[in-house]
Amino acid sequence: MRMISSKGKGIFLEVNEHSLLVARTSSFNTPLTIESVREFSLEDRETLADEFRQFTGTRQGSFAVARCGVFPAGRVVSRTSLDPKKARDGSYLQDLLASQLKIDLKEFLLYLLGASDGSDAGGEAGFPKEALICGAPQTEIQSIQDSLLEMGAFPDRLELGTVASLGGIIECLKNQEGSLPTLVLEIGAEMTNVFVVNKDGVDISRPVAYGTSSMVPVIQKELGLKDEESARRLFYSNSFDFTGLGPQLVKKLVRELQASVGFYEVQTGQTIGQLYCSHLPSKLSWLQKTVSDMLAVKVLAIDFQAWLGDLGITLGSTVEENSLDETWLGLISLMGDFTPEVDEKN
Repeated sequence: MRMISSKGKGIFLEVNEHSLLVARTSSFNTPLTIESVREFSLEDRETLADEFRQFTGTRQGSFAVARCGVFPAGRVVSRTSLDPKKARDGSYLQDLLASQLKIDLKEFLLYLLGASDGSDAGGEAGFPKEALICGAPQTEIQSIQDSLLEMGAFPDRLELGTVASLGGIIECLKNQEGSLPTLVLEIGAEMTNVFVVNKDGVDISRPVAYGTSSMVPVIQKELGLKDEESARRLFYSNSFDFTGLGPQLVKKLVRELQASVGFYEVQTGQTIGQLYCSHLPSKLSWLQKTVSDMLAVKVLAIDFQAWLGDLGITLGSTVEENSLDETWLGLISLMGDFTPEVDEKN
């Protein structure tokens, strides 16, 4: 029998395509202090459980209770318009979800959030006119839960990392003077999820069937490598400067982004002025700079000290502020309380 260890401390973790980010905190609820952070490689699964257990202070055979942000490959976070009255009819929602997402609803766990404030939609709260459809295939969620348990983490809450990151970015924009609509990209291996957000919520969501795997054949061709596997190893090795080759690698992606940006700006009359690429590892950070240069927009600058203060989060003596860069935004967003304020009527 395995025991669940809590000790009154908080463990927050994010598992993305590239790494495992973990923070140990004074509590699960704000105000809290981040006592320690660490990034783990996913390449050596055999040692990962021992290293995670050592970091969280749990014994062999015990689980560390954790709040978890995850990125299932088949996840969906899609903005849609609803008829609030018709949405109370289950068949209306099923038909809408099936037609927009083009998925087998029986295979997915789905939920609705308000596109403007991230509040739960449905039930007594009713339905908003603009909503986010969020979810993932049940098999992928189960596989992620099994992997977390195998590692020694017991998820008391499992959240889509995409949703947490979008909430954190929107909160940053609320505190940014003269904030501009921001293009948010999740560049994955097979797909890039595209969002446009502003301080009032999520305006656009769109998947683009182009990711880092699509860049590998271009690398092979441009560098004259013998096969795609050699190109893939070089791409992720952090031993080659891809800055010069970058525009060629993202040309197709940028073309799709330009179409989305142009449509948004014509429809809204607003100019997209910032870019943020979610959970990119440092060895692929050049992607964000390359895309921002080609789109002629600046990279979103986050004042972490001010943002953490607004969230009620402080850093412990062993955590240096400059050790937290944009890579950690999604994980820190898991710690925040973005619950919309409700006006109470007497």
